[in-house]
Amino acid sequence: SVGGVIAFDPAVPSSLTIDGSINLAILQLLNRDLLAAGHARVSASLRGTLAKPELAGRMELNNASLFLPDFPNGIDNANGVIAFDRNRATIRSLSAETGGGRISFSGFVGFGSLLVYNLEATADQVRYRTPDGASVTANALLSLAGTSESSVLSGSVSLIRANLPPLTDLGSL
Repeated sequence: SVGGVIAFDPAVPSSLTIDGSINLAILQLLNRDLLAAGHARVSASLRGTLAKPELAGRMELNNASLFLPDFPNGIDNANGVIAFDRNRATIRSLSAETGGGRISFSGFVGFGSLLVYNLEATADQVRYRTPDGASVTANALLSLAGTSESSVLSGSVSLIRANLPPLTDLGSL
């Protein structure tokens, strides 16, 4: 259910509430190559002007799956909670399966004139296969911090296993 008032005059505040469950297959309307499944439960309110909107509430993912045909690994069995507070989205918990392993995410994204973010991802026993037959299994801990103008990716990746066919171009990996 959606209710409230949306003001198109930049000086007049809006007030909108959203509460319900969304089938993630609807994302295929945005990209017809995307295969999506699962549900998102959303309970949120949007207040303020178009120039300074304030969002409050949460979104809960339940058994979400996302697959793109041009990417070897998809996301399966994603579950988690993202909280919205004014101009910030915080990952309370978010984990999924990919490449036979598990990934989890934490951190936040702040919305304003610039995006400000501090995100962390952990991968455990994740396998990545290339179209030419190379297979790499790794553990990783990666952090992405910064703004939409400047950011730093840091962390570590530990290779557990690598299977490379003859004549593999390592640069293409």
